Amino acid sequence: MLNPIDPYKPGSDNLRVGKAVAMGLVVIGHFYSGQWWVPVLFGLWIFAFSSGLFSAVRYRPEIRLRDYYRTRISRLLLPLMTAQLVVILACLAQGRSELLNIDSIFALFGLTRFSVWLGIERISPLGNGLWFLNLLWIFYFSLPLLRKILLHRWGAWITCAAGFIGAMVLENFQWQGVFFFSTAFAFLFGASIGFQKIWFTSSGLVLAVLAAAVVLLIYAKIDDGMMNATWLMLGFFPVFHLLLTVRLPSKLTSGLFGKCDALFLPVYVTHVYLYLGKHADDAWMRHLGFAFSVLLIYLIATFLSRVNEKLRPT
Repeated sequence: MLNPIDPYKPGSDNLRVGKAVAMGLVVIGHFYSGQWWVPVLFGLWIFAFSSGLFSAVRYRPEIRLRDYYRTRISRLLLPLMTAQLVVILACLAQGRSELLNIDSIFALFGLTRFSVWLGIERISPLGNGLWFLNLLWIFYFSLPLLRKILLHRWGAWITCAAGFIGAMVLENFQWQGVFFFSTAFAFLFGASIGFQKIWFTSSGLVLAVLAAAVVLLIYAKIDDGMMNATWLMLGFFPVFHLLLTVRLPSKLTSGLFGKCDALFLPVYVTHVYLYLGKHADDAWMRHLGFAFSVLLIYLIATFLSRVNEKLRPT
């Protein structure tokens, strides 16, 4: 049922494509809203799972704390700050001037949840919908501790089981964002797979999990946070399975989808501020606005990725 895997072959190529598709789903979902929250959620889970997986594989042999934190912080801060500069300019262009406050400082670094936890009123236009960055910071800072636990087989699976149950329960009682805790579990699950370097090879198990998800979906209520989180996460397990075990066509993995890594953070931080025609009354004008929005987001993200490349220390 469990076989050793090398997450870089074919997993890395597949997950790179998966993240590109996920980013597209996030951009679409935030523009059209409504029931698009499901593909947005799947997109965020792909990001979380792949971040956990590749971070664990990279740091499985050892972690030198000083080098680790310096590398993680610098790699995240540079693209985050250049993207936030675009966001600030967009806010000023839209006449949104509530920028000089302590909430903006937290939002600038992607720490909006921390400002809420500290009781700081959310008044800054920065950090709109960027709760995922809070989880990314938490994961990066907790990885050295997680590594000590997840390198042990039983530690990994007990932590995963407790994390899954805890996430599902907390989704019902503590709303911190759209499936904040289940996304945190996706980080944990990816890290467990990366540190253990194993994956399930039983198709029967995968189908059983999918069947359980369908049963829960039938009985789920739309306002039941725990039930929705449970069937969605179980339903997404086969997606993880496919990404780690089935090799995608090389035209996908080596083409445009395989070259989007540098665009992810700029797109994620800026996209909600660059929408055109989102509130248009005419449906066709709204769709046209979305098409121009995608082009604008892509051009700005490409420009920022090149700036980041030039500014990054060699």
